[in-house]
Amino acid sequence: PLTTLLGYLDLLSSGEALPPDRQREYLEVCRRKAEKLRTLTNELFSYFLVFGKPDPELAMEEYDAQTLLEQLVGEMAAELSDRGFTVNTISLTRPGNIRVDVQHLRRVFDNLFSNVVKYADPAKPVTVTMAWVAEELRVSISNHILAQGGRPESTKIGLQTCQKLLTSMGGSFVGSQTQWVYTAQIT
Repeated sequence: PLTTLLGYLDLLSSGEALPPDRQREYLEVCRRKAEKLRTLTNELFSYFLVFGKPDPELAMEEYDAQTLLEQLVGEMAAELSDRGFTVNTISLTRPGNIRVDVQHLRRVFDNLFSNVVKYADPAKPVTVTMAWVAEELRVSISNHILAQGGRPESTKIGLQTCQKLLTSMGGSFVGSQTQWVYTAQIT
């Protein structure tokens, strides 16, 4: 994908006057190849994290949970909306702080929302619930699963990455599935 991406970018930046429809076509190819490259990079990172070093390096800091989650979940929900999903969000009702490595937490959300895009039925709403349970912050992401024929095969490496990252930060990850609904819960 990188070679193709660079080739199309060279064509676009060559100074040659391309018709607008051809420019859009090239840009769309670039976007698809960049997405593929991002997927491959994420998979490589996940394999390294799960099968490589025992524990990721952390940069733990304290954050206002409401602000951080509104930003992270808001970004992810906007991406899902752009892809035709309806996202119902239940936000935190009281303030509180959490101590996390924000880059690792972002990767957890990237993995989980990427799975929604790959495996969820866009005709059904995705529900994101954020709540304090005692002194623990819990975020739950639930979606309806696509019928078997429309889903790519999963290696589950992204979910293992989520579990390892959250455990390293003192949290936890639980994934559960009924016949048609998958729920990821992070604490």
